[in-house]
Amino acid sequence: MIRNRSLSKYKGLEHSACSFEAVGVQLVLAPGLPVVSTDDGERVQAFTSRPVMQLLNPLLVRYWMAKCEKIHAACKPDYSSKDFRFPFRLIDVQNGRLVEAPRDVRYVALSYVWGGVKPEGSITSEGLKEPEEEYLHIKPIIEGRVIPRTIQDAIRLCQLLDERYLWTDSLCIMQDDEFQDSNGSWTNADKMAQIPKMNLIYGASVLTIIAAHGTDSNAGLPGVHASNTRTTQTIGKIGDQIFLSIKDDPMEDFWQSKWCERAWT
Repeated sequence: MIRNRSLSKYKGLEHSACSFEAVGVQLVLAPGLPVVSTDDGERVQAFTSRPVMQLLNPLLVRYWMAKCEKIHAACKPDYSSKDFRFPFRLIDVQNGRLVEAPRDVRYVALSYVWGGVKPEGSITSEGLKEPEEEYLHIKPIIEGRVIPRTIQDAIRLCQLLDERYLWTDSLCIMQDDEFQDSNGSWTNADKMAQIPKMNLIYGASVLTIIAAHGTDSNAGLPGVHASNTRTTQTIGKIGDQIFLSIKDDPMEDFWQSKWCERAWT
């Protein structure tokens, strides 16, 4: 069965995709970035599909970020780190160090799923810290120290995007800084200061990386490294037009991800 799907309209132009279905398998194909003319002679690039390479194109992401910062008022950060009144640390991805955040700093935040993986090692002002013995078997490893794969990939992504600072809860909030209060209960001052301020931390970031792939912090970010590529996209040609496969609902995988099951997200 073949049917036509309307994706969007612009100045009376229909941007459509073809849906092919046979033996229970459905494939949706859309034209690859055709340029068309509107009734008033404007040449526009139709919003249909684009090639998704197995490895991320950092220049494309940097272009999107620059466009958001210059044109889209709604994309501007809701808060500024210069107004933070609590301990705030960031990973300096250039030097591999945990640092006190400079005032009014520009940084990227990471939102991900810990899953069954506990923090394996940490980053201090002296650099990467050895993990506890029981976590030594967890891989991959950076310079002999264990850091979850998703955080490794986020650090690499920041380097590719030329963004110097990254915030992630498991390393930037001290997880083992516990003390016993006057009532005999164990608590963590760093967590108490920062967890209620998570909306400010994410809201002040220039970009939030959402790791919606996988079920734990070792899933990584597909497309950042050659060892963890994205799904191969189906590409075909009908006449002189290139067609690329798209999801019937592009957000379906996102809404069904483990990340979306987290209470506060």
